[in-house]
Amino acid sequence: NHVSLSLEEVRFLSESQKKIVLLENQIDLNRAKVEFAEAVIENGECIPVSVLAAILTDNKCNIGRNRLYEFFREYGFVYKQPGRNYNMPTRKFVKERIFITRYPRQNENEDKKITLNPVTYVTPRGAQFFLKNIELIRSFLKLRSKK
Repeated sequence: NHVSLSLEEVRFLSESQKKIVLLENQIDLNRAKVEFAEAVIENGECIPVSVLAAILTDNKCNIGRNRLYEFFREYGFVYKQPGRNYNMPTRKFVKERIFITRYPRQNENEDKKITLNPVTYVTPRGAQFFLKNIELIRSFLKLRSKK
């Protein structure tokens, strides 16, 4: 029952074991990030676009808020025409419950007018959608980096 291994096979096994340990450590490091993302989705909390960008970055898709908005504009998730609706979600994706828009109350300015500045939030359904389609976002980033 004695198995003889060549020196090359022993090295291969040693390298494989090292890779397994590194991957297990990476899983442990990512566990908290994954649990956070799952908690956001499960609790029904809508999140700002910047938080979605952070979740995507934690999932090996290095994207910030501004670049994520570029992606949204490029693929028609938000309006890209300059003006009042710039970066606002399109009706289609609001109806599909990917985004919501909230209007947090702003303080009165010196004219005693209350200003309403809309803020776009990603719904739990939207967060799931973008995590499932993370490869599309990665391909967008690759195309952008070539320009």
